[in-house]
Amino acid sequence: MIQSVLRISGVAVISVAAALLLKEKNKNAAVAAAMCAVILIFTFSINGGASQVIKAVASLGEGTAISRYAPTLVKALGIGYVASVTESICRDAGEETVAAAVILGAKVELLLLSLPLIEGLMETVAGLM
Repeated sequence: MIQSVLRISGVAVISVAAALLLKEKNKNAAVAAAMCAVILIFTFSINGGASQVIKAVASLGEGTAISRYAPTLVKALGIGYVASVTESICRDAGEETVAAAVILGAKVELLLLSLPLIEGLMETVAGLM
């Protein structure tokens, strides 16, 4: 686990240094370097432990009614993380409108993902009345 953090930190520090050096000469190259770093770090994170987290969340409440919500929770976490990273990349590139669109799209996807859960909750509440 510590190796993953060290690898991620090393890539981040080297990438920031490269981006700062490139920023003076070519801003587009600096943004490209930062994007490559994000992709590498994201890959290291997935290989480093994200799969363990997904398995742990998926096994939550195994054998109970709660377990049917675990896949939705994992999908929601994935949408949130990917949207956040993408938004940051867009903002770093100076594309505020695109960043806002990414977040709006993620919110719509989360709403669509949660509709079956909301429907189930409403049915449960209606059944109690």
